[in-house]
Amino acid sequence: MTRLHYFMPSQFPSPCCQYCSYPSQDTRRHLAIHCPSRLQIWQALWSLLLPIHPFDPDKIWYSLLFFRTSPDTITAGNNS
Repeated sequence: MTRLHYFMPSQFPSPCCQYCSYPSQDTRRHLAIHCPSRLQIWQALWSLLLPIHPFDPDKIWYSLLFFRTSPDTITAGNNS
């Protein structure tokens, strides 16, 4: 990660994501959701817990930020 590379270049020699090697990933969103290794986990959990809703990483991000489900998910669940 870029910040780790900046502050500890000997331990983190590359500014790329250490899990997927995507260049210059210094975002919490990438680390939490969009990194392919985590994205697979989120997709599996989503299909297990919310199988009738299409997978949406933005709703996961909203839930992680605000500790509640996205208003879109609630609305969609009430229409079914």
